[in-house]
Order: sequence, then C-alpha cells, then structure tokens
Amino acid sequence: MRRVFLFSASIIVFSFLVQSCDSKYSKKNHISTLQVNKHLFYEIYKITSGGTLASDTYSDYLTDSVNFRKYVGTVYYDDEQNRYKLIDSNTVLVYRLNIRNNDTLEKKIYIISDLKKEGKFD
Repeated sequence: MRRVFLFSASIIVFSFLVQSCDSKYSKKNHISTLQVNKHLFYEIYKITSGGTLASDTYSDYLTDSVNFRKYVGTVYYDDEQNRYKLIDSNTVLVYRLNIRNNDTLEKKIYIISDLKKEGKFD
C-alpha cells in the first residue's frame, strides 16, 4: 500500500513539474497582437490563469513577423504591464509599468536592426 501511495505521489509531483515547464516562453495561448508601428508588433500570450487567488501570467514578444521574434518579458502581477514606445525608426523602449502608482519598474531598449541581423525566433 505504501508503494502505491509513493508512486501516486511521484506521479502528481512529476505532473506538476511538467505543467510548470510550460514556462514563460510558452506560445500556446495567444491573446493579442498589437502594433508598435507599421512593421513592428508585440504579441501577448497567456502563460497561466491565476484563478481567484493569483494573477494571470502573460509573456510579451516583440516581432516584425518576418525576421525576428524577441522575448521581452513576463508579467506576473495584475497591476503591471509592459509598454512599448518607439524612440525612432530603429529603436524601441520597452518598460514595465506599475499601473496603480505609475512607477516604471524596468526599462529595456531594443535596436530593430540588431534583432533583424540575429534573426532569432524566441
């Protein structure tokens, strides 16, 4: 009986680990694609549904849909969002914003020509 319990417990733990491996890079649940400029977009994917006790988790990708898709970051809390600002035709500022108090939490700058040269699809 104890072996059955341990085996069952192992299966449950293994299932949890496999499910959690559906990591922040998962692109299974596309939520939306929004335009930064004429040829540049950001895609939002829902990674997990938080339910009543936790926030939903979303991951963002910056893409031109032809040459690259760059993982930008994952938003874990309901009061945070990634915002995109075109600085010039080759530079995008992505900043994480706490929408409750309008604080910028993190900033990243992406050079579009560099992303095109890399040609990676995260």
